[in-house]
Amino acid sequence: MRRDKREQHIAGLLEKLLVYNTRYFSRGYLNSDGRRILEEAIKHILEKHPEKKKLVARVRRNPSLENVLRLAEEFLGEEAHRILERSRRHPYRYRDEPGAGRLDI
Repeated sequence: MRRDKREQHIAGLLEKLLVYNTRYFSRGYLNSDGRRILEEAIKHILEKHPEKKKLVARVRRNPSLENVLRLAEEFLGEEAHRILERSRRHPYRYRDEPGAGRLDI
């Protein structure tokens, strides 16, 4: 299935939240930096998929890792779980570090 640029951008933002979850979540909930990224993703989600408004409202009301993961599943599928699991096994290995490369999921 081929995604357009907006879908890719949404998926990229949600993937960023999952890969760098130690940076963007505190005690299981999004911090202010994570909320900024989430709000950018939500803006694009509601423009492209207005039918997701109920799910988006739930995530905004309760921005827990579990709810963000549910939203990410809509755009990444099962890949969302693999990304999160991989980042938990290697919590300090980020893509932008020299030699880290893309995470092998």
